[in-house]
Amino acid sequence: MGPRTALLNSNRGMSLIEIMIALVILLIVSLALLQTALLSIRTNVKNSVRDEAVNIADAEMVQATNLPFISIASSGPMNTTRTIRASEVSYRVTRTVTVLNSDTKQITVSVLPLYTGQTVTHSITTIVRNQ
Repeated sequence: MGPRTALLNSNRGMSLIEIMIALVILLIVSLALLQTALLSIRTNVKNSVRDEAVNIADAEMVQATNLPFISIASSGPMNTTRTIRASEVSYRVTRTVTVLNSDTKQITVSVLPLYTGQTVTHSITTIVRNQ
């Protein structure tokens, strides 16, 4: 019976130091996985906020293009609030209308999410003609 077989057959168990080292290693691995999960959640929420900004801009553009040509005008910044994953997120919506000529207008809708210092604005632009 060699030294290896003697170790396998011993009933000694693990020492307190070995258990503490194993717990420290487990803690380090768990913290790394937790950071990854938090980053994933943060990125997912940021994408949801941006997707909602796109939806708001689209709805505002549809509303503006459905107005009679003479009624299409700029509107100052207005705030709207939407619920994203049980959190209230405010958006600043601005519609700018530029008269290109007597029967053509350019409409630009800009949406700024007011969420955790995010400064990304989503803008869409279209041109409408008087029919």
